Parts: sequence; C-alpha cells; structure tokens
Amino acid sequence: MSDEAKRYYAEARVLRAYAYYNLVVAFGDVPFFTKPATTEDYNASRTSRQTVMDFVIEELGLIAEEMPWTATERGRVDRAVAYGLQARAALFAGSLNFGGKAMDYFRTAANAANRVIGQRDLAKSFADLFTKEGQTKSDVRNEMLWELMYSDQMVNNTYWRN
Repeated sequence: MSDEAKRYYAEARVLRAYAYYNLVVAFGDVPFFTKPATTEDYNASRTSRQTVMDFVIEELGLIAEEMPWTATERGRVDRAVAYGLQARAALFAGSLNFGGKAMDYFRTAANAANRVIGQRDLAKSFADLFTKEGQTKSDVRNEMLWELMYSDQMVNNTYWRN
C-alpha cells in the first residue's frame, strides 16, 4: 500500500470513529459494524453504547500514531484531530460512567488532550479565526484542529459577509 493510500485509510478510520461517536451521542445503542454491511445485516441488533465508545476511543488512539501532526492539505484529518476526538469521546464516556470506568475514561481523555497541548499554538488574533483572510494565516491554521473552510459560493444569498 502506498503512503498516500495508508493516509486515506487512516483518515477513513478516524471519520468512521467520529461517525459512531455522533451516533452514540444522538441515539445511545446503535447497530455497529467494522466490516461492510451485507443484506444479512439488515435486521442487525443494536450494540451497547459502551462497546461502541470503547471501540471509538481505542481506534482513535491506535490510528493517531500513524498520522502526521499537521495535515499538509487544509481540511484533512491529522494526529491532532484524532487525539482531540479521542479526548472528546473519552470525556463523554466518562461522564456517563460506562461500566463504572469513569476514571479510566477521564484518564484517557487527559492523556489524549495532553498529547495535543504543546503541539499547536493559539492564533495571535482571535478575530482571525472567523474571516477568510484570517484563516489563511499560518498561526490561525496552526490553532485549528479540524476546520470548516469558508467559501465564496452563495455569499450574496446569506447573512455572512467579510
């Protein structure tokens, strides 16, 4: 597998973990698959949210080490994103005390957050985070873990302006 294919595979795994995190937050127990679903899986039962969150937290920790700290292209997933999502998922699991393991989850969240702290710096101007021009600055790019880039498309049909 080429380096580019490995990167895409790692990014896809992070996105899958993020999708399952969002599903569990919204719905609790959900059908859970780590392989492509088939027609036999149509009536799959729900998997406990603790099992799914344990998978999400473990998956993000494993895959993070295979990614660069900062993506070379804007909007792509990198190690800081994976650890940031791991911290968020572990905080969620700890707050619900899944399996009485709240302290383990909180410890995982703290460790993941501490891996990101010091790797990224804050932007010099807070206002730059919210403008297209500001988002092109390297210090702002460095602060953002996972960014949603602004587009000029439809700007005249919205209330958002430069």
